Amino acid sequence: GLGTADDPPFEPGDFLPSAPRGGRFAPLPPLVDETRELQALGKRVVEELLRSETDTMWRMGTATGSAGLQSRAGESEADFRRRAEAAVQDRIDAAVAKLKVRLDSEVARIASSRDRLTRDKEARTADARARQQSEVVNVGETLFGMFFGRRSVATAATRALRNRQSTTAAKERVGRVEEELTDLDRKEFELEAKLEDEIAAIEVAERRALDTIVPVPVRLDREDVRVERFGVVLIPVTRSF
Repeated sequence: GLGTADDPPFEPGDFLPSAPRGGRFAPLPPLVDETRELQALGKRVVEELLRSETDTMWRMGTATGSAGLQSRAGESEADFRRRAEAAVQDRIDAAVAKLKVRLDSEVARIASSRDRLTRDKEARTADARARQQSEVVNVGETLFGMFFGRRSVATAATRALRNRQSTTAAKERVGRVEEELTDLDRKEFELEAKLEDEIAAIEVAERRALDTIVPVPVRLDREDVRVERFGVVLIPVTRSF
């Protein structure tokens, strides 16, 4: 290597365009006393710079294995982590939105079935109530007919039995509709639980990417180094002879 470089405390205005008159010059070191040697030294300086100068960037992978996120030039680790967190949240939101679209058809089907069954229950409940009221009226009429000889006991019993069966059947139909509504409640609960579980799984999977953030040493490319001027600077000193 070329050793450690010194950064002399000079400003551009400290240099003269040419050496002062009457000055004497110390001989150049053998390393750079010829033009080709000076050019070779310039190349060595560039090579040394490419080997030694590095920067640290940050990189994050993804849960899906696709291209991850990389820090920008000059971006600190804290800033990169904040940007990575936002990027992960964006991916979570997109995945959850896609999941909800997929489940929307099931939600719509359950809602449609619930509306239909609710209307059916109301109609069947009203029918069962009407049949029960009709049964009470018919029983009264039957008893009246039996006492006053208008109907036989057998006829009255048969009519009462038919009315009772009709009322019972109507109530059973209401019960079946209520069972279907209960089944819909169960399916809706299971669908909500499934949605919550899948959202949680998405968050866990995507947030694993935050654990993959690692520092990445970045070396200079040749295109990053441009030598505008390379030469020998003679520093004047005062000596007594």
